[in-house]
Amino acid sequence: MSDCYWLKLMHPFRLVLVLVLTLSAVGSVAAGTVADSGRVQVVPEWRWLPAADLADPGMAPGVAFRQGEPATTPGVYASTDFSHRLFGGAPAGPRHGLLVGRLDIPDGAQPRFWWLRMSPVAAAVRIQMDGEVVGHAGWPAATGSDEVPDIQPLAVPLGNLSPGTHWLVLQISGHHFKEAAVWGPVWLETGSPQDMPLLWEWMPALLQMGALGVTGIFLLLFGYRTGRRRAAWYLALFAFAMLGRQLLSGHVPEAWFSTAGMQPGVARFTLLMRLEFTFLYLALWAYARTLEVLSEPGRRARKWLAVIRGLSLACIGVVWLFPPQWFSLTGSPMQLAILAVVGVTVRVGWQAWCLHPAQRPVWLTMLAAVVLPVVHDVLITQFVISGASWLGYGVLGLALSLAVLVTRQVSGPDPAPVAVHAKDAGVVSALAVTGPLMSVLGDYRTTARIPARTRSSEAGQPEPERMPEGSMTPPRQAEPGVDDMRRAKLVALLARSLALWEFRTGRTKADLAEQSRAWRVYIDGGTAKTRTLDKYLSLKTLPARPRWRQVLRTAGYVINHCELAEEEHAELSALIREVEAAYTDTPVKPVTNASETARYAS
Repeated sequence: MSDCYWLKLMHPFRLVLVLVLTLSAVGSVAAGTVADSGRVQVVPEWRWLPAADLADPGMAPGVAFRQGEPATTPGVYASTDFSHRLFGGAPAGPRHGLLVGRLDIPDGAQPRFWWLRMSPVAAAVRIQMDGEVVGHAGWPAATGSDEVPDIQPLAVPLGNLSPGTHWLVLQISGHHFKEAAVWGPVWLETGSPQDMPLLWEWMPALLQMGALGVTGIFLLLFGYRTGRRRAAWYLALFAFAMLGRQLLSGHVPEAWFSTAGMQPGVARFTLLMRLEFTFLYLALWAYARTLEVLSEPGRRARKWLAVIRGLSLACIGVVWLFPPQWFSLTGSPMQLAILAVVGVTVRVGWQAWCLHPAQRPVWLTMLAAVVLPVVHDVLITQFVISGASWLGYGVLGLALSLAVLVTRQVSGPDPAPVAVHAKDAGVVSALAVTGPLMSVLGDYRTTARIPARTRSSEAGQPEPERMPEGSMTPPRQAEPGVDDMRRAKLVALLARSLALWEFRTGRTKADLAEQSRAWRVYIDGGTAKTRTLDKYLSLKTLPARPRWRQVLRTAGYVINHCELAEEEHAELSALIREVEAAYTDTPVKPVTNASETARYAS
């Protein structure tokens, strides 16, 4: 199919993507605004009494309230997680007890219908209002063998409450998880029995999931259309994995499995937890792999990414081999791995910031796509644990969906050509050269200034230009303007070859010079130097009679030893033909495969 067809196909997807992102962001804000309008919200005063049970004789709510310790929601009240104990001050146990809240409705107030609003808890809870059980998610118990965990609903009807003091008791146990905690704020608000407050919060959540789904589909089509399948498809896997995690992290299971009459079960809870953690670690693996494909962040960074990918796969194995109270402990170490991924993203982004000023906005978006979920998942839920529930809706979908721009801009050819300027002799020539992320043709390779000591230390003079093979006549003497043009083409070919080599192999120009055997490599203070090759990367330092066959040999080696995409292969082959045609009178055949380019690599 023609490129025009694909452009027409992708254009509606861009419009749909922008529409979904806009609705997601606006819906997030509107959810909190509409949910708060016309409602009265009250936050009870909370106390935590560990190792207590509603069935204990004499355990009245007032007594438990006086004996308990001041607590807040959200909060972690007992945990085996290292980060909770170190930073949050949560005790090691016991992981069961009573969270008692006192609600004072002033005298003279009209009786209203009240809803209990709360985020998921870990991992079983029974809700009692004024001595009457009004809801539950699973069955809390003092031991893990008796506990039946489940997912807690976000809204529980309490009925009409008259003025006076009311007692709200949450019996919580988390033996099947790593903690006894409430992951979000708990409050009471007025409403009507027919108007479920959760409705307005589901809308931005569904929009967010839609944004993630559209993102994944867009990336799949983009990878198929451009041939950059690895980068685009790894990022698509990242989006789909985050979509799966969002589906299982409290939104959809609460709506499906927390209805009246649905008996909870340990097997179902464990399966949901396994799937959620699997999607999280799969997303981490896919994002680390995306960073490796999109750029060459440095050998140390690549080692970190390899370690993170290995840890992600190992954690997936742990998730399916051990019970939740054990595999959930992998959360904190892997959050440190997520922070390491953020560090690598910052490094890669800084490289792109310096090398590609025009692409700075998309790299800021790429950084936001990782930082925002980390701030939400690591900092807020682990240590701060605050904020309205609607605040996180749409943020992840917005950031990850905008990451499409990164793949579109840096993974494939740029939509507009990058000009290579030659200012020698007052002539400005341009080559239509396009390239991926690490192609630094216009602002790095061709303008890199070689230090004076390096230039002066280069031994020998440029050798005279050799005659073409099989030719009995010397090469033609080019006119000044033509010579400037072909010199610019020569610099462009070497710079593009080097950029593709670094992009596809993650190795340095010294490795290319040594393996292609086209350039000398010097060892200076333990560091490999490519002084001759460096001169050919700038028009200012290019010798008067350049060894253009060495450049062709280097380009041929890159084509023959790198896994280039179809567009990259065609682009580099076209540059080879232009350079060979510029420096010889011999007709040049198209370079289409490795066998035909092997003569340049020999």
